[in-house]
Amino acid sequence: MMESFRKSDTVCRLGGDEFAVFVTDCQDVAAIERKVTALIQAYGEMTWSQCPAAQSTLSVGGVYGHTPRTFAELYQLADQVLYEIKKSQKGQLKLREI
Repeated sequence: MMESFRKSDTVCRLGGDEFAVFVTDCQDVAAIERKVTALIQAYGEMTWSQCPAAQSTLSVGGVYGHTPRTFAELYQLADQVLYEIKKSQKGQLKLREI
């Protein structure tokens, strides 16, 4: 996952199977969408080829905007988006402008 983002971005494991990526100074949200969509597809292909019975998916929720916010605020908002995507359609990406 770390290889998919810039060295200036922060990639961390929150615990269990949850990770966070904090990207600053991003002017191209479509580039983030492409990178994350590629990660979702690669994860699906890997799990299907290595353990088809697992039926594991990768769901990603995120937020972006131009209003300064704390990391805690961004995390809470992104977590809400992630919860929505997990509830409605797993294995997808959902980004929300804030």
